[in-house]
Amino acid sequence: MTNLEASKKIINQLVAFGVTDFVICPGGRCAPLLSVIESTEAINTHHFFDERSASFFALGLGKKTNKPAVVVTTSGTAVSECLSAFIEAYYSATPIIILSADRPKSFRGSGAPQAIDQAHLFSGFATHEYDLEGETQLNQLSGQVHINIGFDEPLLGQKTKQVVSKVSAEGFFKKPLVIVGALTHDERESVALFLKKHNLMSYLESSSNLKSEPEINQLKIHSSQLSLSYVESVFDSIIRIGSVPTIRLWRDLEKSNLPVKSFSKAIFSGLSRIKESARPISSLNVPGEINDGVNDGLKSLNYNYEKYPLAEPSFIYYLSSIIPEDSVVFLGNSMVIRNWDDFAETKKKQKIYANRGANGIDGLISTAMGCAEAGKDLWVVVGDQSALYDMQALWAHQSLENVRLRVVVINNGGGKIFSKIFKDNKLLESLENNHSLSFKPWAQMFNMDYHLVTDSEGFKKYNEEAIVIECVIDNNQTINFLDSLHV
Repeated sequence: MTNLEASKKIINQLVAFGVTDFVICPGGRCAPLLSVIESTEAINTHHFFDERSASFFALGLGKKTNKPAVVVTTSGTAVSECLSAFIEAYYSATPIIILSADRPKSFRGSGAPQAIDQAHLFSGFATHEYDLEGETQLNQLSGQVHINIGFDEPLLGQKTKQVVSKVSAEGFFKKPLVIVGALTHDERESVALFLKKHNLMSYLESSSNLKSEPEINQLKIHSSQLSLSYVESVFDSIIRIGSVPTIRLWRDLEKSNLPVKSFSKAIFSGLSRIKESARPISSLNVPGEINDGVNDGLKSLNYNYEKYPLAEPSFIYYLSSIIPEDSVVFLGNSMVIRNWDDFAETKKKQKIYANRGANGIDGLISTAMGCAEAGKDLWVVVGDQSALYDMQALWAHQSLENVRLRVVVINNGGGKIFSKIFKDNKLLESLENNHSLSFKPWAQMFNMDYHLVTDSEGFKKYNEEAIVIECVIDNNQTINFLDSLHV
């Protein structure tokens, strides 16, 4: 059964039960559900960018009509945002249904991106719970209901057979690609020494805090150079160090037989097909000969910052160049951290943080405030939807002592990451939550100076007293920049 077929069966059962209101919180994983919902007549859809507000709105609909409204969410922490409203529904005997998309059950316990154990988040408050994958029969829908359904990739096409790795975790390999995710302060020195010693081609994520090391930086590979086909043709294995990576290649490795070995303080392998737990970084060593410096067939890159100055990668480059040495930088998820990994200027040493455990876009500005260090600049770089999720976080500014705060909002007018994944315009309209909002009133509400950046010159002229800096992106230039990246 395809994801669309399973979604259609679920939606038809809900409609037959009498549900007329669907509260939509878009995300890539719930695309099959949204595709069916948007093509189903005789129902009402309500669109929200955050699940907490959406679930309380659904609660209100339930109070008014005494019929459950369905909240549709993507996977990960998005589901947990519905818990407060669900608890209220339970204690007030108000009907509500949470319909959450999930990754397949085989991903649980692996630590793979957006693969938390979300099937049991509402246990203790749910009158009925369903944890579905393939089967879609719903027997009881009264009261407070959680329906969790796993969708494999491709999300809107035929399922592919999942690869199960048969490679032992023992031993190292002769041509490994190293992918380095987030590292703690005390891990960086030993990892840097490891990479220098063996001269290993590496993909360095910003949160590794190793990009400013000149000897390591020359070994780095850009994410757009790392297609799965290229990696499989050149490298014989993957060594992952630190947190589960951001790079798309990591998810594609689910479909590959390449051996993967992980070294991290978190025990998760990060891939559902790899059953061995990650090993401590302290055990990182190479007991054998390695063919170092593999870079066969790498495409050269063309960074068209001047030609496409309003593209998101260009804005990231210009922004990173004005952030002072020794600043604390917190990166938001979605496009921000991916573009920062690939396009940020890396000559200065900065302390970089991100939330890359469950990869949610909720609570990012608040987390960043907690990372502040007295006497240092704190730069928080998030997307527009992430900022909307956490608008109340600026309240915490009053508790920061001797910290110069800068909150940078990369405003591309919605969830543009989905346009890279889905091509159906009607579905994209539901997923992207397009808007034309300005963040100037947000800054004014908290009595903070504001600066608007609409071109590269805006970074050179920015008001140093500004706390909220809004960067308005030209999405067409972003597309053209990325299309022209390879020479």
